[in-house]
Amino acid sequence: MNKILKYTSVIALAMAATSCSDFLDEELKSSLSPENTFTSSLGFEAGSAGLYSLARSEYNTWGEKGAFMHNGACAYAVQQIATDIVFQSGAKDGSLTHYANLTMTPSTLFIESYWNWSYSLINAANEILIYANKNNNWSYPTDKALYQAEARFFRAYGYRSLQYLYGDAPWVETIQQPFVLNFTRTPRAELLSHMVDDLKFAVDNLPVNPDAVKPGKLTKWAALHLLAEVYLCQKDYENARKCARQVIDSGYFSLMKERFGAEKGKPGDYFHDLFVEMHLTFEKGPR
Repeated sequence: MNKILKYTSVIALAMAATSCSDFLDEELKSSLSPENTFTSSLGFEAGSAGLYSLARSEYNTWGEKGAFMHNGACAYAVQQIATDIVFQSGAKDGSLTHYANLTMTPSTLFIESYWNWSYSLINAANEILIYANKNNNWSYPTDKALYQAEARFFRAYGYRSLQYLYGDAPWVETIQQPFVLNFTRTPRAELLSHMVDDLKFAVDNLPVNPDAVKPGKLTKWAALHLLAEVYLCQKDYENARKCARQVIDSGYFSLMKERFGAEKGKPGDYFHDLFVEMHLTFEKGPR
């Protein structure tokens, strides 16, 4: 009887363990995850929209709570102030003062924000690249390369800020499993080389005609424009010239020749209109 009881107990424990394991296996159906999102072209389009949203957040001014860039001037301004592009007169915006006076420290606003923003963009791009290689359900044969091209463009765009602001920075091209904390910094020259590879892929696989894509969507010419900039960073002036010339000669673009935008009726010119910062005011009320 004792033996029977022992065997029965062992079997019961084994069954309980198996049932518990099955019970704890998570199968998300009511919320999005990479596993249930990146299973079709529609899912990758949603992931692509996330990349564009992250990229736009660089330009947040007094952004929402939890934003990468918030509670201060437009983050991009910190890359221009105290240079021959921008001079700050007085201290109207305290978030820029440390940059204007060259007194920033590692804890100064935007120092950490730019690092976190860049790697969040890079991580999101890497996630799309990983799942694009797993997925076989595409609406069109070209969809896989298209979403890979968008992801690789934004990965290069994330490293654009990192190599400018921090020099050497860890090159990350996949999502580490298990979680890694001991990254080492990759030399800037190597980062630029990886960026060239990403952007060449983007040039070859992004749409050519800007009129054939939704407003704001990437095209070959955006990738060529950024590639020209990266070549300048490498001091490869001939390839930079060739890339820029392709954009100029594409026939899709030209210099502004007339006033436009929010201040077109005010004194100034169309070059001025390109750099007007928009300030939007929202009033609370019933939805």
